[in-house]
Amino acid sequence: MGRTLLYTPVIGSTQTMLTGNLVFTRALRPEMGVVCVAGQQTQGRGRHDNAWLSPKGCMMFSCPLALRPRSHLLAHLSLLQHIVALSVVTAIRTAPGYEELPVCIKWPNDIYYQNRVKLGGVLVSVFSASDPTSPTTAVIGCGVNVSNKYPTMSVNDCIQLHNNTTHSSSSTSSSSRGGGIILPPFTVEALLALSLNRLERYLSLYEHSGMSAIETDYYHYWLHKDAVVQLGSHANEEVTVRGIDQFGYLRVVTQTGEELNLRPDGNSFDIMNNLIVMK
Repeated sequence: MGRTLLYTPVIGSTQTMLTGNLVFTRALRPEMGVVCVAGQQTQGRGRHDNAWLSPKGCMMFSCPLALRPRSHLLAHLSLLQHIVALSVVTAIRTAPGYEELPVCIKWPNDIYYQNRVKLGGVLVSVFSASDPTSPTTAVIGCGVNVSNKYPTMSVNDCIQLHNNTTHSSSSTSSSSRGGGIILPPFTVEALLALSLNRLERYLSLYEHSGMSAIETDYYHYWLHKDAVVQLGSHANEEVTVRGIDQFGYLRVVTQTGEELNLRPDGNSFDIMNNLIVMK
């Protein structure tokens, strides 16, 4: 993945470039590992056609996957967005020195700084073939604020906050973790390469071994384990988050012990208000 880069300094949307030209996209051979990358988008979008501001310094890419009819991932396609989010977060958090940087996965497809600020997100568009023996085309889109100062916060802002805290702690305690080492910022190119390597690895692991091969990593960087939240569709009843199921649906348990599975396309996690609301 990433063996062939289609780069443009400015584009409307990398996602639209691939989804709006399906004859071209379906003709791309998997071994080419094509990824479409932009320096800036003028019409970036997220799930449900929400706008995604994409200034310079934001990592923006889209890539097609050809999913065979009997593939494990095709049978659990709604999990793909979770795997992409996991790939980006682990690309950051497994880099030497960055293990404690509080960049996390927010259900279902967002990348957050702690539980406070969205840094990025994932979009997956799916196109079935008219011939049931032909591959289904999934187009992954991802945008992450790496070095841009607006509209909210970037990965490098998180690194700067970490450096400030570490430097302040090390000046008062010689035993502070990290010894006051200043972490360098990420470049878009470096994070893209790390993310694609991780994505390729996790897709292979999942296809061959299923959810059990990736769930330990997923939950390690997940924001919601055992969180108690209110469920808007049940008169704001308090429920406890248990995890995700085999399709990436959110598993919650009510106060009476009833287990519910919530679909990501019908529910949204309002993390600031500790509330799951219906769309």
